[in-house]
Amino acid sequence: MNHAAVSDSDEQLVRRVLAGNTECFRMLVERYQDAVFGVALSQTGSFPDAEDAAQETFLAAFESLGRLKDPARFGSWLYGIALNKVKMHLRRRRDRPPAEGALGPAAQAPRPDEVAAQRETREALMAALARLSAAHREAATLYYINGYSQKDISRFTDCPVGTVKTRLHDARRRLRKELVAMVEQELKRARPGRKFTERVLRKVSQVRVWLSGGEQNVLLLTDARKRSFMIVIGKAEAEALQPWLAGTGRPEAPDIHTALVRTLAAFAARIEEVVVGELKAHTFHATLTVRSGRGSAELDCRPSDAINLAARAGAPIYVNKEVADACLMKGPGGKPLSTRAAWDSVRHGVLGRPRKGVFRDVLAVIQALEKDPDNALARQAICEATPWQGFVHIRRVPPLVKNPGGAVEALQDWLQRSHGTRLEAPAAGLLGATYLWTSTREPENALPHLERACRLRPGDERIAFDLATAYALAGKADRAIALLRKHRFEKADKCGNFAALRRDPRFRKIAGRPEPSRADLFVSAQLGREIHTRPPLGKMIPKRPAAAGGKAIPLPKLGRQRLGQFQRRLDCGRLLGVEGLLPHLQGKRNWLALGVRPNRRAALPVTAAQARTIHAALVQSPRPLTPKTFCNALADAGIKPEAVALLKRGRRGIEAALLAHAGRTQAAISMAAPAALAVALAAKCPVLITQALAGKLYVRGKSGRRTGLSACPG
Repeated sequence: MNHAAVSDSDEQLVRRVLAGNTECFRMLVERYQDAVFGVALSQTGSFPDAEDAAQETFLAAFESLGRLKDPARFGSWLYGIALNKVKMHLRRRRDRPPAEGALGPAAQAPRPDEVAAQRETREALMAALARLSAAHREAATLYYINGYSQKDISRFTDCPVGTVKTRLHDARRRLRKELVAMVEQELKRARPGRKFTERVLRKVSQVRVWLSGGEQNVLLLTDARKRSFMIVIGKAEAEALQPWLAGTGRPEAPDIHTALVRTLAAFAARIEEVVVGELKAHTFHATLTVRSGRGSAELDCRPSDAINLAARAGAPIYVNKEVADACLMKGPGGKPLSTRAAWDSVRHGVLGRPRKGVFRDVLAVIQALEKDPDNALARQAICEATPWQGFVHIRRVPPLVKNPGGAVEALQDWLQRSHGTRLEAPAAGLLGATYLWTSTREPENALPHLERACRLRPGDERIAFDLATAYALAGKADRAIALLRKHRFEKADKCGNFAALRRDPRFRKIAGRPEPSRADLFVSAQLGREIHTRPPLGKMIPKRPAAAGGKAIPLPKLGRQRLGQFQRRLDCGRLLGVEGLLPHLQGKRNWLALGVRPNRRAALPVTAAQARTIHAALVQSPRPLTPKTFCNALADAGIKPEAVALLKRGRRGIEAALLAHAGRTQAAISMAAPAALAVALAAKCPVLITQALAGKLYVRGKSGRRTGLSACPG
């Protein structure tokens, strides 16, 4: 509230917030947080209650800021809101018993003597302040908590300066002299810090989720200011989310997301919040916070999984400011679309049509590059218009090029036209990058063009990075090392471009120890794109396992004693151990072959969506996929999966149960069989099957005998 220390007045900041610059509200919070906290503390006499009331005050102020008639009187208007929130807080507090530690937030791992000393100090402080009247207590608290001047207090409380001066004089006289120093020291130590500001601003960014329901599966996130942000998710995740957004989701549903929420609840844990907080290479990243008896833990996951879990757990969803700015939906004039306009644009397919700044065809992209060779959007459009080989194709919504195709031919023509001009280097570099992007297995096609561009522009690090990548892929380690030593690329150890050099001691000396989790990330510096590569599904899982000599995925085994314990817990009859699992996840018919002891094979049919869940447990990905997110959440909550049991055939498929424990607490969570098997594969825990169900799923050969897993005909 010290206006002399800042250049912008309250009126200027308020008008900027109303114009859409929510970052200015941070400055208002930082300016008034001590004053609001002081008013709340003088009325409640409790440090935690004062902080809660102060936070509620700023949230209410942000939501009703548009109703402020005179922005110059923001301070006194905020003071009125603070008084109302304090009164509401006091009424709620009368209805509940006092909580332990009401004198203030606990410090991190304090010693018992420190806790006792702090409690005694605060008790003496609040007892001394309680002997003052409400007006004198308020003036003294504001004066000592941050050294506010009498003029600042007058402006904030809308009270004459003379009255403030009189109240401060009387308060000092009534307080004992030995308490004055203690009051000032304790109030300054208890004042809210930077974390308080961050909590308020994160609350402001809370969003609501809407689903388009169309083929594009667009999520609309709407913040407190009714601005909409767009995120595209897959079909399976959209179908899983739809019932919960429509209010028809069932808490007992057997899908993997609902099962995770029920598993956490069985062990007194919960999903606390979800933050969509990062945008890398046109891919969103999210953070999931799990609260348990061990405290709170954050784990990385996909936004589609995070939002699905938040919808089921009733947890708040937040969006990082950078992500919100990148995905903000705007109208023709550049202004943010209203909630209704954004929703209508998705429903009517407006997002599927090119917008301003999207190119008609590849020739339009080349024309944009001729005007500005560093046009980032045009470079990404070249990448999108290039036929990809060996990469997972992720399309933009809407696409950058309306009529893609012919990118290589257009770049070749541009290179011929630009010979001897300033555009020769970018044309040659982009053509080489396109060849490299098209197929990393044939870098020889890219090398002549990249070398030509590097000779013309030796200081361009983007061209040098792609050239070093081509050298590494072509087996020319010495030349790649020379470029790495010269330019010292920051991303050299954070991508898979130089996978062939990872064991070379020279590479480790230059770039450091590479990150294994990003080994399949291919980066094109000139095209401005990153993509996660992965082997095709057909190469990972043989189409005909027996004929191709495919091997089953081994599963952990259990002894008889452990099997007996699980039988008694489930009360499901005799259980058999599953020795291995052989997936067949291609084509229209997807199924899993289960090797049941002794030497028997059971066939479990799965749908296409269930096959994708199983596949997600088998592949390696820089971002945890759904089964891995399930296991990470359990691990952070201290829950250990023990086994998965396939129980019986129900109306909606095979019913299964996940057996887990945390300390002495045990639980059996019902799940669909494919989801449970995906969790078992990700957690590497044993799989069991009841003898009755196995008898119905056994596969028999031509002679009528039951076949083993090694005799699987595919």
